[in-house]
Amino acid sequence: MKNKTKYSFKFRVYPSKLEESKEGWVWIPPNIEVNTEFIEIRNPNNKKKIICEKRFLDDNYIRNHKTLQKVENCPNECIIMNEFYRNRLGIRKYSETREYVELEIREVKCPITKYLIAPLHHPNSFVRISITIGIISLAIGLLSIILSLLFRFL
Repeated sequence: MKNKTKYSFKFRVYPSKLEESKEGWVWIPPNIEVNTEFIEIRNPNNKKKIICEKRFLDDNYIRNHKTLQKVENCPNECIIMNEFYRNRLGIRKYSETREYVELEIREVKCPITKYLIAPLHHPNSFVRISITIGIISLAIGLLSIILSLLFRFL
């Protein structure tokens, strides 16, 4: 299943709040019509990408985060993401660059991508370790079934 819907815009990228530094989501503008829970964000300049949950920069977010008054002025051209995701995409903090960054946003519909690949892109190391151990356990389990069937019929 392909990721069909793609948006390419220039955004101002702001750092997330400290308490969201290990969360696996990115706040995107409400004008981007994405109907899936997970999105792929790609930096076309260096071809780096992340897969994460999406949240919308709505009025509630802006009202509850009054320190982000810059976002209030440009809610349709701002993205808020933590340092882990900015580093994976090769983006410096907005406060350092004061420039727009071109990013592509795609819907992620494939279940394998959502439930196996997205956790490998999570900022929390425990989530990444857990999914890695789960994949290894699944591979060992499948190998043991194959070997037991092979030796049974030989």
